Amino acid sequence: MAVIKDIVEIIQPKVQQLHEKEGIGIKEALERVFNEIGYVKTNNSYVKIKK
Repeated sequence: MAVIKDIVEIIQPKVQQLHEKEGIGIKEALERVFNEIGYVKTNNSYVKIKK
Protein backbone atom coordinates (compact mmCIF):
# COMPACT_ATOMS: atom_id res chain seq x y z
CA MET A 1 0.00 0.00 0.00
CA ALA A 2 3.00 2.31 0.28
CA VAL A 3 3.02 2.87 -3.48
CA ILE A 4 -0.59 4.06 -3.46
CA LYS A 5 0.16 6.36 -0.53
CA ASP A 6 3.20 7.76 -2.39
CA ILE A 7 1.08 8.40 -5.48
CA VAL A 8 -1.74 10.13 -3.61
CA GLU A 9 0.31 12.17 -1.14
CA ILE A 10 3.54 12.91 -3.01
CA ILE A 11 3.43 12.19 -6.72
CA GLN A 12 0.05 13.57 -7.78
CA PRO A 13 0.50 17.05 -6.25
CA LYS A 14 4.00 17.41 -7.71
CA VAL A 15 2.88 16.20 -11.15
CA GLN A 16 -0.02 18.64 -11.16
CA GLN A 17 2.30 21.50 -10.18
CA LEU A 18 4.82 20.65 -12.92
CA HIS A 19 2.06 20.32 -15.49
CA GLU A 20 0.50 23.67 -14.59
CA LYS A 21 3.63 25.76 -13.97
CA GLU A 22 6.06 24.36 -16.55
CA GLY A 23 3.49 23.31 -19.12
CA ILE A 24 4.95 19.83 -19.57
CA GLY A 25 2.84 16.79 -20.36
CA ILE A 26 1.46 14.51 -17.69
CA LYS A 27 3.59 11.55 -18.80
CA GLU A 28 6.84 13.54 -18.64
CA ALA A 29 5.87 15.03 -15.28
CA LEU A 30 5.10 11.56 -13.90
CA GLU A 31 8.47 10.22 -15.06
CA ARG A 32 10.31 13.15 -13.48
CA VAL A 33 8.55 12.84 -10.13
CA PHE A 34 8.85 9.04 -9.96
CA ASN A 35 12.60 9.32 -10.60
CA GLU A 36 12.94 12.19 -8.11
CA ILE A 37 11.49 10.17 -5.22
CA GLY A 38 13.46 7.00 -5.94
CA TYR A 39 11.46 4.90 -8.40
CA VAL A 40 13.07 3.44 -11.51
CA LYS A 41 11.22 2.28 -14.61
CA THR A 42 11.55 -1.40 -15.50
CA ASN A 43 9.65 -2.54 -18.58
CA ASN A 44 6.24 -0.93 -18.08
CA SER A 45 6.24 -0.44 -14.31
CA TYR A 46 8.10 1.47 -11.61
CA VAL A 47 10.07 -0.11 -8.77
CA LYS A 48 11.16 1.76 -5.65
CA ILE A 49 14.89 1.64 -4.97
CA LYS A 50 16.44 2.37 -1.62
CA LYS A 51 18.07 5.76 -1.21
